[in-house]
Parts: sequence; structure tokens; C-alpha cells
Amino acid sequence: MRPEENFMRKYYTDEAWERRSQLRQEIPSEALARHKDAWRQLFLKVESALDLDPAGETAQLLATGEIRLG
Repeated sequence: MRPEENFMRKYYTDEAWERRSQLRQEIPSEALARHKDAWRQLFLKVESALDLDPAGETAQLLATGEIRLG
């Protein structure tokens, strides 16, 4: 089991983990790669906004999805 899977395992019942594993095998590897990249990009954007004032205009627009970073 890869480290990120080991981390996620604790959040699933045995049955749900088995179903997740089955579904992941059905998804093309290119789609999984795009999905993982999208999450990485999201985390980078969130990290770049951590120093913003939550009450500030930019942070508020980010929260509503009216603007995007990057």
C-alpha cells in the first residue's frame, strides 16, 4: 500500500475501502493523474492564500468563487 493510501485507509470501512479499490481500477490512469494534479493545484492555491486577511476583499471573493488564484 502506498503511503497516501495508508493515510486514507483509516477513514473507510472495510467494505467501502474494497469498493474504492474496485472503482480506482476501473478509472483510466490518465484520468487519475489529472484528478491528482487538480488536487495538487488546489492545495497550492489555498496555500498561497493563507496569509490573506479572511475579512479582506480578495479572500472573500476567493471564498465565493468569484475570483481564482493563478
